[in-house]
Amino acid sequence: MYKWGLALFLYFCTGICTAEELQLPKIDHRPQKADFTYMCRYRSQEDLPAAEQIIGPWKEGELDFRSCDLSRFDLSGYSFNLADYANFDSKTRWPNKVPKRFQPKKILKQGRNPGLSVRSLHRRGIDGRGVALAIIDQPLLTQHAEYAHRLKLYE
Repeated sequence: MYKWGLALFLYFCTGICTAEELQLPKIDHRPQKADFTYMCRYRSQEDLPAAEQIIGPWKEGELDFRSCDLSRFDLSGYSFNLADYANFDSKTRWPNKVPKRFQPKKILKQGRNPGLSVRSLHRRGIDGRGVALAIIDQPLLTQHAEYAHRLKLYE
């Protein structure tokens, strides 16, 4: 039943509609880049919890460093890997004194790896061309280099 209805609709439109009338609406909403500066609650070293307060199970994400300026702090007292306990982003400004072996730039780079052997699929020419996709989620980065030029509709 649906196939016949779609076929009739397409037949009808091809007869009376022009190409311009069939175009999808333009993207009317472009969210701003994420900026969590307003949420940063760490204004001084004293605002940070002591290292022993956040070590342990169920403490992931205990420290929210997204978009924070920590450049004048001393984080060397946190002997564990901060990545296990802290949320941070590319706008986080790190101090010179961080735990040994903690490399935020390397962690961010690893986070960009799509995983699941996707890069090996891309090398074999499997890259999603011809695939339509709908995303129902939080705001979409409509300027993202991977898909901005292919967006047809964003509401």
